[in-house]
Amino acid sequence: MKNQGNYINYSEHHFTSEAERKKYLNLSKNYWTDDIFISLKQKGLLRKSITKIWNVDGQAKLGILFEYCDKNAFERCEMEIRDLINKHAFKFSMNVRTLRGIELQEWTSETEKQVMYEEHKILIQKGFSKLKKLTFHNEKIFLVMGVG
Repeated sequence: MKNQGNYINYSEHHFTSEAERKKYLNLSKNYWTDDIFISLKQKGLLRKSITKIWNVDGQAKLGILFEYCDKNAFERCEMEIRDLINKHAFKFSMNVRTLRGIELQEWTSETEKQVMYEEHKILIQKGFSKLKKLTFHNEKIFLVMGVG
């Protein structure tokens, strides 16, 4: 059994309209190809999931989750993912809020047990990511950096 949790990157994409959200879904499948995922899998990506955020009325939102097996996998994948996103993100009117985390506890239907993982104290002390928010609008990218 592993003693540390997976690394998680979760971003909330808030689109200016439902049409922009649908445009994102339709176009993104053209550049998130099987070849990209094979490359990322070889670097340690475990999964990517896109969810429609449905519990906020009147807002067009998606949640995107990337899960990595460890810190090194995240670091190996980060540049490739960032380059791909930067090539295409300006095409959409959206705000992006990114959260990064490390599993501390998990329960799965497969194991039927709750597992607690060791904290990654070095990573937490150094501040895993200072990027708090990205805004894409009219081909401009705005970054909001946090302290951490």
